[in-house]
Order: sequence, then C-alpha cells, then structure tokens
Amino acid sequence: MINLEWEELDRLEVDEKLEQILKFSYDAWISDPKNIRFFVRAFFLKWYLQIDNFDIESYEEQDEKLRYMYSYGEQELLDIPEVKWIMGYCLSLNPECFMGEEGYDDVHLKGEKYLHEASLANPEDVFLKDSYYTAGGKNGKELVKWKSENREQLTNYLQANFNYDSLFSDYFKEMVTMDFGEKMRKKGILEKLFSKLKKRDRYE
Repeated sequence: MINLEWEELDRLEVDEKLEQILKFSYDAWISDPKNIRFFVRAFFLKWYLQIDNFDIESYEEQDEKLRYMYSYGEQELLDIPEVKWIMGYCLSLNPECFMGEEGYDDVHLKGEKYLHEASLANPEDVFLKDSYYTAGGKNGKELVKWKSENREQLTNYLQANFNYDSLFSDYFKEMVTMDFGEKMRKKGILEKLFSKLKKRDRYE
C-alpha cells in the first residue's frame, strides 16, 4: 500500500472543525482527482463522519459528495488497489450508504469482491488480506486462527504504515487491534482526537 499520510489534513483532523476537514479534503481531491492519497482520505472521511454519529450540519451535501466519489472511483480509479480497498471496506460495512439501483446485498457483495481483488493484487500485503478476511473472506474459526498466526506481521505493518496521528490512522489501528479481541474502549484515541471538535461545534 502507498503511504497515505497527509500532513496538512492530519493537522486539521486534530485542530479544526469537522466541516473544515471535510471541505479541505474534498476540495484537494477535486483539484487533483487522480491523486490516490487525496481520494482515499477524502472518501474515508465522507463515509466515517456520517456513519459514526458525528454532528455534521451538511449531512445531505456530504452524502451527495460521497456518492459522487463512489461513482468516480468505479469509473476512473478501480484499477488502483488502494481505491479498491477503501471502497470495498466502506461498501462491505455500510452498503446502505451506497445503494441506488443496486440492493443492499448486491452492494455488500461488491464490497467483499473489491477487497478480495485488492488483496489478490497485493498477495504480500497482510493488511489488505486482513481487511478481506475480516469482511467475510474467512469464517469465524478460520479468521481467529489466521489473525493469531499473523499478529506480529499485522502489528509491524501498522507501525510502518499508520504511524502518525490522524483520524484515519487511529481508526484502522484500532479496528485491527480490536479484531484481536483485546479490551479497547471506543472512546480511546479517536475520542481524544475529536472531543474538542465536538465541543466547538456545539457552542459556536
């Protein structure tokens, strides 16, 4: 996977309001739509800040932009493993965010398919493989066994590729760690990152 660290956005995710984060990331992507880092990070934000109950004034606008990015990604960027991964991840978890003519089950299966294809294109990438297996590529017993066998590889991967402070990196570090069954509370790092933002939005 390419380096997805984005220093300007990372700082905004810690210091600025949610609406500003959404605007900055989307505007940057619109200015350079073939930039994979911009697409992945902006797509993730559009999806995550809607589905995780953050207080977003422009919810309908963000939903429309997410669907536009989904359409663009399928038409123009689907041969890029990182794009297939982030789209597959979001589609498989929340098909309802992307339903149109396609039904819930069809979108969910498409998400799993994208994750599978991304992992096949990068057979040595343990993180992409983990994303696919967790989304349904292995049954429960097989998944627990595989994660146990690859715990060290996944830990090293997270340290090498997500070793920076941002909503994006903290989310995926937490998701992979939680999959190991460790006792982690949801309010951990992510809540620290955005507690100040929520307070600001509430009172301003």
